[in-house]
Amino acid sequence: MNQTLHQALRHQHAGELQHAEQLYRKVLADDPRNSEALHLLGTLALQAGKPAVAYQLIQQAIQVSANIAEYWLNLGIAQAGLNQPQNALQALERALQLKPEFAEAWYHKANALLRLGRPEDAADCLRQAIKLRPKFAAALYRLGTVQQQQDKLEEAESCYRKSLQHNPKQPNLLVDLGNLLASRNHLADAAACYQRALKLQPNHLAALDNLIGTQLKLCDWRRLDTIRPRLLESILQNWETGRVATRPFLVAQLPLEISSVERQQLARAMTRIRTEPLLSLRPQLGFEHRPAERTKLRIGYLSTDFNNHATTHLIQGLFSRHDRTGFEVFAYSIGKNDHSAYRQRVETDVDTFRELRSLSPVEAARRIYQDGIDILIDLNGHAGLNRIEILAPQAGTDSGHVSGPSRHSRRNLYRLHYYRCHCHTARRAGLLRRALRNLAGQLSG
Repeated sequence: MNQTLHQALRHQHAGELQHAEQLYRKVLADDPRNSEALHLLGTLALQAGKPAVAYQLIQQAIQVSANIAEYWLNLGIAQAGLNQPQNALQALERALQLKPEFAEAWYHKANALLRLGRPEDAADCLRQAIKLRPKFAAALYRLGTVQQQQDKLEEAESCYRKSLQHNPKQPNLLVDLGNLLASRNHLADAAACYQRALKLQPNHLAALDNLIGTQLKLCDWRRLDTIRPRLLESILQNWETGRVATRPFLVAQLPLEISSVERQQLARAMTRIRTEPLLSLRPQLGFEHRPAERTKLRIGYLSTDFNNHATTHLIQGLFSRHDRTGFEVFAYSIGKNDHSAYRQRVETDVDTFRELRSLSPVEAARRIYQDGIDILIDLNGHAGLNRIEILAPQAGTDSGHVSGPSRHSRRNLYRLHYYRCHCHTARRAGLLRRALRNLAGQLSG
């Protein structure tokens, strides 16, 4: 590496991206096929959040020097940034062919596999990365998140704590560890994690948010009067940009006078937080809701609660009562499998049962779309551990869904939101009207 490249790299590591870019381009002006300059300029684009530019530059570097593992690694990272996990996986596998002991490539391969809905394979890759680099804090953190999604909570906690040993200045990890501890009802330990996160980053809104929720459960009212106004102010100032890292509904529960306009802003902030990142992916996902050449409507039910939970108690027998001459019934579980009789009955009563819990929202949405669902019914609404963002890529002018149980009124158990379901024939249109009418009658009676 020549002296100019060394100097540019120092600027890049110092965050002086403009100076680094000038020097890389100076090298390329003299030598347009300098693969290292092309590659480093590509990593600079990655650092600047420009994966498309990075991809083009690193691809040029590979055309010059195709057998350098680091080039393939960063090509894979760029492709992941372009929402191309399958292509990213192929690039990362090429990097590992060239350099099997490349811990960083194992880590990013795991990320690609997670995007593709393969958590077990991802966990194996992360373990390999940690074996190669035992103090790999990011890999330990990621493995913890995978294990937590698989309900391996003790293993997840162990990974989180090991990651913190190697890199204690991780406020996001402390929040995630706190959330895990809170889910196991270790509330005092969870609160301590949120407080540690706030020492590292005093304006960490997620830590503040979760600390409030935990303090409420502990009946610890200290600091609530000072913390909540900070959260409210942040939401009201940032809701239009979507830069909100807290739960507006939790804030609204606490005693502080809020105007009707502010309550509307809280609701809009929540909607933006959960759906806007995925709404922007609609063009890339390419979902097209076209009339299907089949005589039966496909109804899908999405829930975290297909287990020993009040929602499933209330809908026992619902799925078996669907008229199978006109409908196919799908159930999509995004919650814990407790192997209870309630869970088993749902699995038995539907035509197709799919487990989506380990998938990202985008991959879960893609799986539902591939099933050709005509009506998607969200049984969570805004309650509890909902994953309402899965719905964002589905809805459109030619799709419909029915969503949301309300726990507060048996007479208004479900709210129906109907956009427009594509109907290929008059029979399908009639089936749709009958489905919605019967569903409303069964669930609100």
